[in-house]
Amino acid sequence: MESSHPFEKRIKRHVIGPKQTFFVAIAPGLAPLCLEELREPPLGISHAEVTEGGVVFKGRLPDCYKANLHLRTASRILMRMDRFRATEFHTLERKIRNFPWELYLWPNTPVKLRVTCRQSRLYHSRAVRERFEAGIRHRLAHAFTRSDTDHTPERAPATVFIRAVSDTFHISIDSSGALLFKRGVKSHPSHAPIRETLAAGVLIQAGYRTDRPLMDPMCGSGTFTLEAAMMAGSVPAGWYRNFAFVHWPAFRPGQWRHIRREARNDINVQQGAAIYACDQEEPSVRALQNCVARHGFDAIVRVERADFFNLSPRQIGAIEGLVVLNPPYGRRMGATGQPLERYAAICDKLIHDFKQWRFAIIAPPRAMPRGFSAIRSTHRLFHGGLKLLLHIGRIPG
Repeated sequence: MESSHPFEKRIKRHVIGPKQTFFVAIAPGLAPLCLEELREPPLGISHAEVTEGGVVFKGRLPDCYKANLHLRTASRILMRMDRFRATEFHTLERKIRNFPWELYLWPNTPVKLRVTCRQSRLYHSRAVRERFEAGIRHRLAHAFTRSDTDHTPERAPATVFIRAVSDTFHISIDSSGALLFKRGVKSHPSHAPIRETLAAGVLIQAGYRTDRPLMDPMCGSGTFTLEAAMMAGSVPAGWYRNFAFVHWPAFRPGQWRHIRREARNDINVQQGAAIYACDQEEPSVRALQNCVARHGFDAIVRVERADFFNLSPRQIGAIEGLVVLNPPYGRRMGATGQPLERYAAICDKLIHDFKQWRFAIIAPPRAMPRGFSAIRSTHRLFHGGLKLLLHIGRIPG
């Protein structure tokens, strides 16, 4: 490998020192919420804007680390590496070989390529992938010596995204690793769970306040409950997981430790919130109880086996709060499911027992009864290929 001093200087000059451009991939409908997350503390990123498929922001590498750690609505964060035009394969091959891949990939790093081509003369994604695979191998073989390669441990896979649009190639590297909805909190399986990023978006959209009670009375695997507990305890979304950026040549462990120390100072899961979750399925309740206890959330979260239609909000206090309902729908209801009747019964229960409570209800289109006038806003949701609606409002006193 070239001497460490010049190599370090190149990394600092090209990767660490200057601001980079990052793309945050987001589920449909969540981009405005993610933009607000980026602009607010603890991130405070001002150079950010919504674009097709997500949000783009400019910042240095520690901003990327923090965004992965803290963003609750993001799916993945990519760092833009290069952009160039190529209309012929020999031009593409030259561009690939001249790019300094060694600043982003160690030797022995397995590289996964995600290639898409649209409205470009080089439209064959397999042929494009083959050129990139060969070019990256060639560049790394010449940037690192055999001795470096022999003594370098096997690295975690890196994912490089190549997007060709109108003859322009956009090259990005994934900083997240596993999709960010994988918090590292839940280990118990469930049937048709809602993703954590979507659950966080619902809570934010519904105006969840951590100083008010939250009730999750059809909790299933407890995604809403666990997201609310992390929000109430100021636990970063990525606190319990790892990220791909820790394997980059530009990664600085000391910076990462400092960022985590700062976040740890704000964590408090021992007081200040009242979260109640219940379900009729005993296995789901036991699994969620174990998960809550394992992560130290049991001081602010209570999980019981109960039926929503037998509940009273007084069970968790006298202050009005937010009730989040994600009833079974589609295949989860089975062949005999009657969504109109079920949602009508839910609305009747809210009207009679949850006066002054805010609510967030996820429902298929046309499932809510027409006479239910407490809805204040409706938002589209996309979950598991289903087109759903999120209804938010407040029950009159």
